[in-house]
Amino acid sequence: MTLKRNTRTRFSHSLLAAALLAAAFVALPGLGAVRKASAALSGPGLAYFWNQGTQVALQGFPYSFAAATAQQPPLSAFNVQVDGVRIDVVSLDFSLNLYLYLTLASPVYQTSTTASVTYTAPTLDNSLNNAALQDGIGRDTGSFSFTLDLATAGQRLSATPVPTVVAGPESATITVAQPTSGSAPRSYVVTATPGGKTCTITGASGSCVISELTAGAAYTFSVVAKRNGFADSAVSPASAAVTVLSAANAAIPNAPGAATVVAGPESATVTVTPPSSGPSPTSYTVTASPGGKTCTVTGSSGSCIITGLTAGTAYTFTTVANTSAGSSSASTASASVTALSKKKVPTWDTEPETDSEFDTNTEGYFPNPIPGNSIITDEFGFVIDAKGGIKPKLRAKNYSGKIKMSISATYKDAGKSKKYSCKFKPFGSTKKVTSVKWRWYTPKKACILPKTLITAVQKGETTISAKGKWTRQWLTSGKKARPDATKIAPRTLKYTLRARPAVA
Repeated sequence: MTLKRNTRTRFSHSLLAAALLAAAFVALPGLGAVRKASAALSGPGLAYFWNQGTQVALQGFPYSFAAATAQQPPLSAFNVQVDGVRIDVVSLDFSLNLYLYLTLASPVYQTSTTASVTYTAPTLDNSLNNAALQDGIGRDTGSFSFTLDLATAGQRLSATPVPTVVAGPESATITVAQPTSGSAPRSYVVTATPGGKTCTITGASGSCVISELTAGAAYTFSVVAKRNGFADSAVSPASAAVTVLSAANAAIPNAPGAATVVAGPESATVTVTPPSSGPSPTSYTVTASPGGKTCTVTGSSGSCIITGLTAGTAYTFTTVANTSAGSSSASTASASVTALSKKKVPTWDTEPETDSEFDTNTEGYFPNPIPGNSIITDEFGFVIDAKGGIKPKLRAKNYSGKIKMSISATYKDAGKSKKYSCKFKPFGSTKKVTSVKWRWYTPKKACILPKTLITAVQKGETTISAKGKWTRQWLTSGKKARPDATKIAPRTLKYTLRARPAVA
């Protein structure tokens, strides 16, 4: 038999039961009639999952059932199979005439593949003492079997992803994301292990705090998703273990982010990145590697200069945040920078010894006030005029060629995020020249920076990025090869303009 999904309520079941019962009384013999041990009575007309997959409903028997407990069949006479596994029937419900409900040992969900129910009747004898499925006057029901449509089985929420956890003072904050499939949960119950303490999140995602945990103990956390009309999800995988802090450590800051660094003459200016959460630091200790030289930033943010570095040596820098309660762990190391020689501080006042094949520095300080220059290397930088017009400026001796460049920035204007970009018209020269000397190249037309962007850069609220490509050629031949026949590769140009940091 093929199951059709039944969505009738118990009230509609009662109406149908009354009608079938009336018909049954007309068809059955009177009380004084002699009953014959003939063919068994027919089984139900329909079978389907009910009550979120916790029961199987057998609907449409053309008679009412015997009420005596002794006349009920054993539970083992009913065999419910789901994906080839037997689900035990734990009780029978005859409370509604013409219906029989089989209560299952465990719910069945729509995620299963196949399901069936089979009733195996004992030998037919139509006696009132027979432990069979019988009508009200003792007649036996014959064996029957149905395929069950899993569309009427229980709906179960998908398991949630692994929660993320941040340890706190004798507490933990647990964040739960919505499952990537299935219906959205309406709430979650988070459980801590060990101890079993819980907290509840309301909504499709969010966070909650479990308090009164033991300081120094390691905990994991699991989540169950909930929604009315659905079975609870399976328990999520446990979170990574976190160790709960003591109340005394609550004021210790979290680790800062990686610092940004600008190389100087035998020095480096380091700008710290404050922690993204937790107590605000009151100072930072910056350490150079190699060598271990340090400098200190006072306050919740800022910069400091480490001097006495070795010119030509590459350094990275780590940061530790401090409060009166203690110090954080060290930050991730900064990007590597090479300390400059004191004799090689970028300048446009004197000519370089020769053309550079790569940039020794890629960051420059935006002038404040304007007009002014941002000198990034001996051979490259930007000129900013009093009206906010900005132009790149590049000089070369043995090379020429066309230069393409653009600038961009993201900044706030009256609280709204804005994006700025401008592309310079290609500049430079592809003409063959016989005289070799240093020449400056710059576009004819400047890009105009908005006043609010200029202010944001000068305040250190944003930076201006520049990128471009210089398709180089040999000045005196106009060819993309040097006199020794080696190929001249294009140069990728990439620079950043930022505010000059306030040094502690």
